[in-house]
Amino acid sequence: MIGLTDHEKDLAIAMGGPATGATIVLAEVSMYFDQHPDGRPEVASVLNLKVDGHTDAEKTARVSSIAKWLGVPMTFRNGTYFAQRRWIAPDGESILVEAHFTPDHDAAFAALQQQAAERGAA
Repeated sequence: MIGLTDHEKDLAIAMGGPATGATIVLAEVSMYFDQHPDGRPEVASVLNLKVDGHTDAEKTARVSSIAKWLGVPMTFRNGTYFAQRRWIAPDGESILVEAHFTPDHDAAFAALQQQAAERGAA
């Protein structure tokens, strides 16, 4: 058998903190990639972390706390708060871990349109 039994997973999740289940799944995906090399695709993936909160302030604070946890600054681009860190393998494959929150989707879309217009005019 490879990996944990269902019972072992249930026990680990019950004893662990937030995202223990996701951590187990990431370990299993890693093992699968290692054990199934034939036909394995190149990896350039994004792992999105959930941003909880009821208010905009709570959600922004959550992105900030995730940025701190990742060891990166929180950024604000085109109307969206980001916490992003990319892990890059020596061969160039990568995984981007991010959390983001957009308080006003209309304003964010307008900012993206403005940015595209400015690029087109240059």
